[in-house]
Amino acid sequence: MTIINAATFEITEIDAHGIERGTVEVTLGATTRRVRASRFENCLTAGEMHGRYRSSAKLWPATVWQQVIDGEICEFGNFGRDDRSGRFNKLNCIFFV
Repeated sequence: MTIINAATFEITEIDAHGIERGTVEVTLGATTRRVRASRFENCLTAGEMHGRYRSSAKLWPATVWQQVIDGEICEFGNFGRDDRSGRFNKLNCIFFV
């Protein structure tokens, strides 16, 4: 199951660089919300979420993006520092506030 439902992406504007901006449905756990999103080529990025490290109470703005790589849909999440650790899956620590 994917977090971003790409079929629900609705374009509200296209900027001068060809980036499509609009909204998309995102599902985290049992909650689905429509959030701001943008799409450029094969990358769809959604915002309006937060992330938190297990060792801290601080909330960080978070984004999730979906990209087609070699014909497969891949999703990535990011918030806080960019540590690129393969041992920590940030998608598990993203939620709506």
